Amino acid sequence: MSSKKNRLPSADQSFDDRLLHLQKNIYGSDKGKLRLSILQRDLHSIAGTKTPLSILDAGCGMGLMSAWFARHGHQVFACDSSEVMVAETQKRLQPYVGADCRRCRIQSLADTDKQYDVVMCHAVLEWVAEQEQLLDTLCALVKANGYLSLMFYNAWAREMAQLVYGNFAYIDKNYQVRQRVKLSPHRPAYPDSVERQLCQRGLTVISRSGIRVFYDIIRNREHYQQFPDDIIRHEHRISQMHPYWQMGRYVHFLCCQKS
Repeated sequence: MSSKKNRLPSADQSFDDRLLHLQKNIYGSDKGKLRLSILQRDLHSIAGTKTPLSILDAGCGMGLMSAWFARHGHQVFACDSSEVMVAETQKRLQPYVGADCRRCRIQSLADTDKQYDVVMCHAVLEWVAEQEQLLDTLCALVKANGYLSLMFYNAWAREMAQLVYGNFAYIDKNYQVRQRVKLSPHRPAYPDSVERQLCQRGLTVISRSGIRVFYDIIRNREHYQQFPDDIIRHEHRISQMHPYWQMGRYVHFLCCQKS
């Protein structure tokens, strides 16, 4: 664990003290596997490109997507502000020549001239204080004709969930009255606003996917054990359908930077 003097100065969220919680409840859970499967489906044709691509995994977490692209023969650079996440990703990337992971804030990459064929930023936007600055940085890092893979926590889905759970006072107080759940994102984003901002920065959204469209509001909890494959299959089936994708707990935009 890093000392205070080694911590990166930021108002943004870091997960140095939550590795075990993330391993169990995010990466090791069925909902985490669902998230990963939809991301990999959306990026499959890009990962399958025979020519090696330069990949940036910005806010890489434990490096699952970094390793997936590296296994396909691409040159991966990953970064995260969390020391423990960087250590985990470095171990995961060790078998792959040319793959690297370093500790830094994503925004610091704006000071470099490097651009990438693919920039991934998954489940980061909702933890960042200056979201527009982050989008500026990400878009500037994408090469002409390159791709941005952006996944973020959906503000519409948050409101729907709180309505279903009956947390009306929480909604009426603009989500400020309840003690935050340990891993409840601070700043969920509205998909239409994010897409508009991406377009203003020269990117075109070419696919939209909702992740966990109905997963979190299944009424009979026994169905998670009884019908796990059916749940995954139907989540995939409706994930890109209108209007269902807009209801996903997370939204994944795949964007192209036109030259």
